[in-house]
Amino acid sequence: MGKTCSTRDQQPVRARWPPQCRILHYPTLPLLRAYPTYGPATGTSTPADVNGQAGSLEMYLGQDTLTDTNGDLMPVHWNAVEPKTGLRQGALRKPDKKAAQKKFKAKLKAARYGQPVGTEDWSGISTIIDSIVRASSDRLSTPRR
Repeated sequence: MGKTCSTRDQQPVRARWPPQCRILHYPTLPLLRAYPTYGPATGTSTPADVNGQAGSLEMYLGQDTLTDTNGDLMPVHWNAVEPKTGLRQGALRKPDKKAAQKKFKAKLKAARYGQPVGTEDWSGISTIIDSIVRASSDRLSTPRR
């Protein structure tokens, strides 16, 4: 039997998935509701809701990992409009993405060895884990047909 999945403001897409699979979208984060962005034409920073439109795991690694050396959030850069959806997709620039990953690895290492700074933001990762657990629990509680 076909499953239906959809993305924000899009028509459902029909697909066949094994019963043990779940398609999840990144959860909404308050931090991403007014996140700094750069448009392809303007070149100026504008706060925008990037939930559902700038989805990469780095956006969930914590505000501390998304903050640059000047104390500003690393901006999302919008790409051109996707022809199929009519929506823009955005992402961190490669250097910012690598910097966020490096900061997260250092944060993880410090926490692992009992040396956290105390100002770490784990809310995004926690939200991702919670959505996976919730989807798994839903699957386990749903009777098989």
